This record gives sequence, structure tokens and C-alpha cells, in this order.
Amino acid sequence: QKLDELKYNRIGVIYDASHSRQTSDKTKELEIIKGLVEEEQKKNNKCKVDLILLRNCAEKINNPSGFTSASDLIKELQKVVYDGATAVAEIKTPRTEGEAQYGYYIVVSDGLGSVGKKKPREEDLEAPAFILCSEASNNSTVLRYIAEKTGGKYYNLISSNISSKTVVNEIQDRVSGKITNFGFRNIKYNRTEVEQIYPKRPFEISGAVGSYQRVTFCGILRKDKDVLIEINYGTPQTTSKTSKIKISPVIGDKTEPSSHLISRYWAQQKVNDLKSYGAKPKSELTKLGQRYGFVTEGTSLLVLSTLEEYIQYNIVPDPEAMPKIAKEIAKRKEEALNTEQQRIKGKLQEYQRRWNEDIRRRNRIANSSLSNSYDIPEQNSGCILDVYDDDGEEALSEEDDDEEEKLEVRDSFLKECEKDKESTQECKSQSESRSEMASKKLKSKLSREVSTGLVPSSKNVSAKSESAPRKKSSSTKADKNDRKEEGAVINLKPWDPKLPYMKSITKASTTSAAYEQYLIEKSKHQSSPAFFIDVSEHFFRIRKSREFGLRVLTNLCEMN
Repeated sequence: QKLDELKYNRIGVIYDASHSRQTSDKTKELEIIKGLVEEEQKKNNKCKVDLILLRNCAEKINNPSGFTSASDLIKELQKVVYDGATAVAEIKTPRTEGEAQYGYYIVVSDGLGSVGKKKPREEDLEAPAFILCSEASNNSTVLRYIAEKTGGKYYNLISSNISSKTVVNEIQDRVSGKITNFGFRNIKYNRTEVEQIYPKRPFEISGAVGSYQRVTFCGILRKDKDVLIEINYGTPQTTSKTSKIKISPVIGDKTEPSSHLISRYWAQQKVNDLKSYGAKPKSELTKLGQRYGFVTEGTSLLVLSTLEEYIQYNIVPDPEAMPKIAKEIAKRKEEALNTEQQRIKGKLQEYQRRWNEDIRRRNRIANSSLSNSYDIPEQNSGCILDVYDDDGEEALSEEDDDEEEKLEVRDSFLKECEKDKESTQECKSQSESRSEMASKKLKSKLSREVSTGLVPSSKNVSAKSESAPRKKSSSTKADKNDRKEEGAVINLKPWDPKLPYMKSITKASTTSAAYEQYLIEKSKHQSSPAFFIDVSEHFFRIRKSREFGLRVLTNLCEMN
């Protein structure tokens, strides 16, 4: 159905006025909006324009009668303040709203949602939306989704050399029906015979009415027999053409290059479908990129030409694409693994041999030096291995000559301790007494610190500390409840109205005047997150303005 046959008295302009768009070039988008409004008013001077600003929420400009002049609309757009986040989910294109009958919408945005959901609800997209994007950094997937769902079109004003006049004429041709939004809608097939046919999502078949364009689909046959698929074409509102196609499988050599290219083309189509509408499962994208050898968001391309390069970077190619190289790499990896296992085994055996020799040597020294009245330590207890260098030579072998002398000194020390056993016991009791006294002092100190709030209470502190009296505090009830919980507590510094950039804002007589002062200060402090937090706190607590408080605070979501 042609749009000019529909009775409409309004068109809507949804204009992204978020913080991230303040530096973008808006010349071309304003030219297009002005041209479209002028064309509409030539056809129907009763047609009016509603302006909706898109920030952290959709804000309709308070003009009940709508804009009746293109120049007035452009003047209003030139005065727009770019502040706040971008709520892409707030883009709505209703057909009717009260007495207003909308023919179509002009949506100006980069599609980069910074708050809320990343795309609008499907049920909120009714009237056609023509998307204009003037930013190099954009979410074209979401913008195309809005255009396709509504029967409009997405125009990237940066990447294409399309002129403003051309865009105006093309949108007018679509409105009048000279160019249709005819395209692919859906595909039907038996899932037991065919699977994973791409593309799945609807797309427009561009061109004038009566022109033809080739479309390509690819999928996987699950059975070696003829299958039937049904492709439906039409507009977003209706299906006007159905094409039934019979596909016969051709059994060929899977090692042929053409077979690999077909599989790769299918994988690329699947990646495009996974990335559509903002959905990007990176794990699956990475697997497809690695399996079929192309670049995705999770993979990069490394060009290797020789077997040695594959081994150097430890990369195994696709066995189907490069069977000889893959087989040789697997063989070399197995050989390297066996060599490493033999090396480790030999090293362990050498360590064991040296350990045994060291034990035997130390036992000989101990048996010849120690008296029978003392127990000889077990062979494996307290025995220290010598340190060996990389060549396997003993690094401390020069100390072996003094080993007997050291053992004699130890023997004499043990005898001395045996004779003075009572003295030793007395020293031990004194040591335990001092330790007990120190422990009591530590517990007493902890008890005092817990009772005064110097340290958080813990289950390990004695019962005395739990029952110790607490000093009175001027903290609030919420603070007292927080102290009952165990663990660390983070105390934020309260808002300070004496900050330099807050003086002019706090002195303002009205909320609107305070917001104007904020915009002046914003040009100086927009790179500081603390600035937006402090100002939003002022609007929330002092001005009691949730609207301005949220708008200011959501600028944090737009910062690079």
C-alpha cells in the first residue's frame, strides 16, 4: 500500500540529543530534514511535524500544534542541547497517537544505546522509519533492524557519497510508491531434510518497481535426496509472492577447493546472521572463524606459507583443507612429546640415584659419630639434598669435609642438654608463662579496640570483647545497622556544595537556571566523572528534580 494513499496529518522527527553526538557534523542531516518537511508541506499544507528528542528517555517538545514550518523546525534543532545518555529502546514509531495520524518518521541517531535495552521492542515499531546516521562510530545493525521492521530505509551519511538531495528524492519516491520496500520475508523448509539456511532475517531487494536482483541462500542438506524449500517475498505488512525451489544434492569430492569455498561462504553467512540485531555470541563466532579460516570479532588472520611456520606458531590447519601439512604437524608433535617424556623420565631417575647416594653417605657419617645412647634419626627425616648445578655437579661438595666436625658439635650439645635437663624444663616453663601473659595482653587490647570500634568484631575474639560496652556515637540508624554486619565498610565522601563548579549552580534561583549554569560548567569539566556525580546529586537532593538529575548522571555512560 502506497504511503501517499494513507491519510496522515503528521510526520515525526526522532532526534538523538545525547552527550556523544555533541561534536558530530550535523549539516547533511539538517539539510535532509528541511528538504523532506518542505516537500511534505508542498503536497499537504496541513501536515505538521512532531519533534521528539532522544536522550536517556524520549522527550517530546512541548508544541501541541506541531511545527508547521521547516525553518522553525531547523531553528529548534540548532538550539538542541546535547546532554545525557542514549536510550535506543525508547525509539517508537506509532501509527496513531490521539488525533495525530503519522505517515512516517525520520530518525537521526548513531544507534549506540548506552542505557536500557540495546534495541526497540518490535511491537513499538509500526510506521516506516527512515534512519539518518552522521557518525563514523555507529551500530548499523540496530539501525537497519529498525528500518527493515518498519519498511523504511537506513542511510549512512558518512560512508556513502550520497547527496542530501538524493536522499530526499528517494524517501519521497518510497512514500509515493515509485520505489517499494519489497524484499525477502521468510523461508520455509523441512528441518529433518535441511538445516541452517542463511540469511534468515528479512532484507529489502533494492531497485525500482519492475527491476530484478539476484538473491542467494545457503544451507546444509541432511539427506542425499531432493528437497523442497519455499521462499516468501513481500513488504513488512504482506506477503505477495512465494517461490518454491527444488534442490538436488550433488555428491562431489570434499577435498576439492570449490567444496571448501562453499562451506566457507555458508559460515560467513551464518556469522552475519549471528551479528544481526545486536546479537554477538563471541564463542560461536570464534569457533566459526577458526574452523573456516576467516576473520571475526574473536579471531585474527595469520598467513603461514611453510610447514616450519605452522610448527613455530603451534597452529594446526584444517585437515580437510591441508591434509598433508596437518598430518606432518601431528607426527612431529607426537615425536616431540615422546622425546620430552623420555627426558623427564631420565632426569627423575638421576635425581633418585643422587638422593639414594646422599642418604647412604649421611648414614655412614652418623653411625660412626653418634653414641649408642642416642637414637639415630630416620633415614628420610631431616635429611637435606645437596644442591646441583645445571651440569649435574654438586655445588656444595666443598663442605662435605666439615660434616664430621659439625656432627661432633651437635653430639656434644645434646649431651650438655641431657645433663642439664632440669634447667631446660625451668626455661621451658618460664617461656610458656611469658607466652601466656603476652596472649592475655593481646586479647585484652583487642577487646578494647573492638568495644571502641577501632577494628571490626570477629568470631575469633573472646566473649569478653562481645560484651564490652560500646561508646556512644553520633552516627545515623543506617550506619548502626551497617556496623552489625561483618566485613569492611566503604564510606563515601558526602556531596560538598563548596566545590568551585558548584557555586554558580547552587546560587541559581530556579531549577532551569541551575541547569543553564550546569551547561556552562560542563564545557570545562565534561571529562571529569566526579563533575557529573556532584551536579546530579545537587538536582536529586536540593532541587528535587529527577528529570535533570538522571539526565546529568547518565552522561557517565557516554564518556569514552
